[in-house]
Amino acid sequence: SSLAERAAGAKHLCFRSVTAGLAAWRRPVQLVDAKGRSLAQQEWAADPLLAPVLRQFRVHTIARLGLGSPRDLMTSSTPLLLAAIKKGRRSVRNRAELLSWLREDAQRRGLGFAELDFETQTLADQARLMAATRVFVASMGATLLAGLLLPADAAVLALPACHKVGPGRDVICETEQILAAGGLRWGEYPVDFDDVFYTIGRGFDFSARWEILEPMLDRLLVS
Repeated sequence: SSLAERAAGAKHLCFRSVTAGLAAWRRPVQLVDAKGRSLAQQEWAADPLLAPVLRQFRVHTIARLGLGSPRDLMTSSTPLLLAAIKKGRRSVRNRAELLSWLREDAQRRGLGFAELDFETQTLADQARLMAATRVFVASMGATLLAGLLLPADAAVLALPACHKVGPGRDVICETEQILAAGGLRWGEYPVDFDDVFYTIGRGFDFSARWEILEPMLDRLLVS
């Protein structure tokens, strides 16, 4: 029987090992941001050697879930603008407003709109959504790494997590860039000092601005 039949409600899929090429892969890390400032913590850096690994991972995952071929999944579904914006700490303060903007923008562009929900959707459901995705708007962290299942021509708009402000009007926000060199079009939302808010117990959240997001989506979808 297929994996999908044996684990119909599964939300996780585990592999004993991943083989890619003949040489050991040493993962690069980010130590500074785009402006040369030291990061509060190390993040995964863009790694062009990861692109073939991602392709193989995606093909094998879809096959093991019994969903058919990646090409079949892409051609049988309406292209999507898919959102995965976390609700917890260090996230987007105006989350509901952002989702409304994205839903309206998807309709304007002739795309479907969906949200990725790790609590209610099975891994197979998530894989189907990812396979049909044109652009993935996601929060930094495990939410963003769901992009491992995106098709190679998809775009990613990453929403960073902010860790500290200062000196002056500087704000340091971070995003893993591991998907940036994996064959996907990449954009990272630039957080402005005036849009950052601190709450005890949550840390730094930021308010997203549509006048910044819209041209980023324009660029990602025509690249």
